Amino acid sequence: MRYALTLGMVAIVAVGGTTAVAAVVENNNTYVTRVVDGDTIDVRQGDDRFRVRLLNIDAPESVDPDEETECLGPEATAYLRRILPAGTEISLEYDIEREDRYGRVLAGVIKDDQLVNAQIAAAGLGRPVVYPPNKRFYPDVLAAWQQAQHEQVGVFDPGIECTFVHAVLDYRQEAARIAAQAPAEGAAVLDYESYLEKVTTGIAVGTNLIGRAPGDHTFLAWDGNKHLVLQKVRNATSNLLAAEEIVGRRLAAERVRIEAEKKAREAAAKKARAEAERKARAEAERKAAARRAAAQSGGSTLRSGSNRSGGSGSSSGSAARKGSSSGGSTGGSSGGGSSKYTGCRAYAPGGKTWRPIPCP
Repeated sequence: MRYALTLGMVAIVAVGGTTAVAAVVENNNTYVTRVVDGDTIDVRQGDDRFRVRLLNIDAPESVDPDEETECLGPEATAYLRRILPAGTEISLEYDIEREDRYGRVLAGVIKDDQLVNAQIAAAGLGRPVVYPPNKRFYPDVLAAWQQAQHEQVGVFDPGIECTFVHAVLDYRQEAARIAAQAPAEGAAVLDYESYLEKVTTGIAVGTNLIGRAPGDHTFLAWDGNKHLVLQKVRNATSNLLAAEEIVGRRLAAERVRIEAEKKAREAAAKKARAEAERKARAEAERKAAARRAAAQSGGSTLRSGSNRSGGSGSSSGSAARKGSSSGGSTGGSSGGGSSKYTGCRAYAPGGKTWRPIPCP
């Protein structure tokens, strides 16, 4: 829209029988002295110097020390400085209220027959707003804003990382990637657990996005499409929740299987130990029985040998006694030459005679 510049022009509108000032246009040698931020400038008009707040446009914060710098705030300021460098001649158009509570002049800024307020919106660097009763420039700013949305510039540019639309696009892509990587049945427990950690992180990102939305000026830029943007976030989160449920069931089943195998191994090991102990006892009993049998056999042999030795000695003793009796009578007289004595003898010197003696 082109704005005709008329010095000191006042438009009078009759509304309901009353008269109101709809707009005032001034171009009394008005020049920009400094751009403060994306929607505020300092100007000089003749000998007067004052600050102007552009009407029906709200650029992201970039200079308030009490506020965090918002996404594209520095870019909005830089943009306005490019189109309104110091010394630029401008015209100011006013609406119903001419000053805000901070003492700033409220106006539409015209340069080369173009509404600068709308140019900021067309760059996607300031959203349309209405602070009643001033709404004169809102339709032009809104149309420019819709153009920016259509062309995906400024806060609508998905390639700009700080914007909400970029965060939503990035989240949806990451959520889809995570959902597609779900481990199949029979995977390792560590694979399941690692995957579920990624899912939990992804869900947290989606939750944070939804919580961030109401206060994010780049999200507020979506106007009537806000619910569609949030629905995309919720859909991506729902996909992750579904993947979490499926993989959670697989993990639980795998843990049950592993526990069953563990119990089976423990039972088999217990059975093997019991069998080994049984065999060990049987072997010990066998060896003990063998030792007892050997001990019994050895005792019998000793007794048998003792009996045989005793009988021979008795017989020898008896024979000796007999020989002593008979040999004593003959040995001394005949020298034992004809005696049948076979026992122990004691020979006389010279060895010609002997006498029977007890065997040692």
